[in-house]
Amino acid sequence: GWNATEITQGLEGVLNLATVGCIDLGQASDFVTDGLTALGMSASQSNDFVDMLSATIVNSNTGVAQMQGAFENVAPIAGTLNVSMSDLSVALGLMANQGVKAEKAGTALKNLLTNMSSPTEAMTKAIQKYNLEGAQKLITDGKLVEGIKEMKTQLKGLEASQKASVISTIAGKEALSGVSALLNSSTNDINSLKFAVDSSTKSSRA
Repeated sequence: GWNATEITQGLEGVLNLATVGCIDLGQASDFVTDGLTALGMSASQSNDFVDMLSATIVNSNTGVAQMQGAFENVAPIAGTLNVSMSDLSVALGLMANQGVKAEKAGTALKNLLTNMSSPTEAMTKAIQKYNLEGAQKLITDGKLVEGIKEMKTQLKGLEASQKASVISTIAGKEALSGVSALLNSSTNDINSLKFAVDSSTKSSRA
């Protein structure tokens, strides 16, 4: 829970999320406090958290409940790897645009992050074979969107079946649809959503 100061700092963000998502204050409070904690953000950053969440919802095919379902699965490992709220939101928005949402999206991203940070021998061989060491470093350094772009670049010449096999080896079969959605997103779509999310906060407009 939050102390009195944190409640004061975070209340506006919680109220904004409840309004945007047409959800009750309890659900909004749970989402904001759990999300901030998982990503290592402070109560004073609740407005930025909600602004980026709202920008993702407005600019992609998802909603508050679906984002919350995804966050519950992926936010802890994302926070461990220092993935930003912006990059995490963009990745979930890109997956949502291709029909991969809520817990399914969260699990796919969780598996990618987990396996890139602690790969098995078979995963490591695939990473090396397809020149994905650069993408791996970016992702495990928390630079998720840049890592996705690098994966796109390295795998773009593969046939669809071969690409699916590589994704399944590295991220697992359960993550295939979600990671495929990320890699099938155009660079323009990635950059557009990233810009929309990054420019949504009051601090970015200051």
